[in-house]
Amino acid sequence: MANQQNLKISGMLNQHEFIERYVFIKQRVTNGFTRSELAFLLGRSPNDVADYEHFDAHVKMNYQDHEVMAAFFKKRATAAPIFQARVNDIDISSDKRMIRGTVVETDAQRIYDFIHPWKIKGENKPITIVEELGHDMTQDVLIRAFVEEHMAQLKAQGCFERGCTALYLYQQLAGLICKAWQPLFLKILRVSIYARIHTQEIRLHQVNGQTIYKTKP
Repeated sequence: MANQQNLKISGMLNQHEFIERYVFIKQRVTNGFTRSELAFLLGRSPNDVADYEHFDAHVKMNYQDHEVMAAFFKKRATAAPIFQARVNDIDISSDKRMIRGTVVETDAQRIYDFIHPWKIKGENKPITIVEELGHDMTQDVLIRAFVEEHMAQLKAQGCFERGCTALYLYQQLAGLICKAWQPLFLKILRVSIYARIHTQEIRLHQVNGQTIYKTKP
């Protein structure tokens, strides 16, 4: 039997806040980024992305995060739901309401189901997002060889002596890799970076709120 995890989520959100988080999930899924991969690009903890998607009021995305996502989310997701914003000629779009949902995860899929109090085209409809989690493993060996070759070249050019962000590394490799491997190679790039941290070849530093990978303090 496949492994299955069921998580209940809830949060107080207005229509604008819910749509912002809905679009975040939908764009991430549509463009093939996992939570960990997107967190790596943003220089954030994977927990930040998960908590944001789970309506944690303490986690926000800033303008820098949105700029990164705008640069790398090339595929447009389906339009966000259009909620009825006025009731009896009163604007309710900014009123915070309790939003509940479930996140059901198996080895193959993650399914988000959101229950909200607003009407869409006159009806109250739940909202569902399905994320496919599996991928073809046969290309991983070729992608790993590509990543390691170009990481060695970047090291030889002094990239890690100066210090660089995950976003910079992604941009350097994305310009060279074939489209069929994008964004699959991001997972392997992330593994490669953390393997180097584990062996102390490079270190992780926080500089002005950014995560920098560098060989020296």
